[in-house]
This record gives sequence, C-alpha cells and structure tokens, in this order.
Amino acid sequence: MSMSVTPAAIERYRTLLAGGKWHAAHSIPPAEIASWLLHQGSLTAQLQQICRRFTVQLVNVGWVKEKTAPKSTALTEPVWLREVILQGDGSNWIFAQTRLPQRTVANAAPAVIRLADQPIGPWLFAQKPQRLSLGWRRDRQSGLYARRSVFSLAGYPLEIKELFLADFDFHRRAAG
Repeated sequence: MSMSVTPAAIERYRTLLAGGKWHAAHSIPPAEIASWLLHQGSLTAQLQQICRRFTVQLVNVGWVKEKTAPKSTALTEPVWLREVILQGDGSNWIFAQTRLPQRTVANAAPAVIRLADQPIGPWLFAQKPQRLSLGWRRDRQSGLYARRSVFSLAGYPLEIKELFLADFDFHRRAAG
C-alpha cells in the first residue's frame, strides 16, 4: 500500500528542487550516495532491482507556462510538467519532476503525455537520449539529496530532477 504525500510536503519538495547550487558530476558526493546520484543509466531500472514492488504515484501533470530565460519576464513557453513519487515496496523514495518544452513534445516525445502512472525511464532510455548534463545537490537544512539531468532527444531538450526522500536508503545496492 503506497504512502500518501501531503500537499505541504509536495510544495516543500518543489522548493528543494527549485533552489540551491547544483554541483557538476565531477564534484563527487560521498561514495554510497554517488552511485545513485551520478548513475548514468535509467534510475528506474536501478530502483526496480532493489525492491519487490515498484510503483509510480502521479502527483501533477499538465502544461504550464515557464520562463525560457531566468532574466526574461515576457518570454514564456508552454512546458509539459510531470511530477511523480517513485515508490519501492510502498515507501516514498523519490519525488521527480520532468519538464519538456512544447517543441520537445511535438517533435521528439509525444508519447510522454500519455505515460500516466508509468515510469518515464524505460521510455526515455529506449529513445537513446544524449545526456547533456548531470548535477547534484544536498539541501543543508533537510539533508536530502537531489540530482538534475538534462537530455537531448533528437536535438530537443528534456529535464528531469529527482529528490531522494528520507525513506530512501542509499546503502541498498542494485544487483549486478
């Protein structure tokens, strides 16, 4: 049985992913954490190897208007925002946000808007994306770690941010 997440917790998770400095992948976190934060393949596949039951709880999905440049107040672009909680054996492990500009959905990823409660990893890695960047951060106040990946799908951008929640045990190891 999955654990529900309060709206206040979701807002806190969004704030944690929105703020702070991101370290480049070459800046190494502690070893047991690095294997998760800096994993180059599908995080979904890694998570599925360490639990008996992997589920995706859809939190929010739909088109939002976001600034295309931090200093711009006039330029906004529709972005497909998908927020989920990745759960292992009923525990809330990761809050994930996926952002795709409208041009990415239209030209390279129309299937994303139909994923519903399916994980994005299997679909994404089947597309053979190019990872443009991988960064991580640790929130000093909560102690929670997050990672941010930017991919190129056929030349179009896609961003995924993942916040590892308190119930996630970094010491669990995926087989193989």
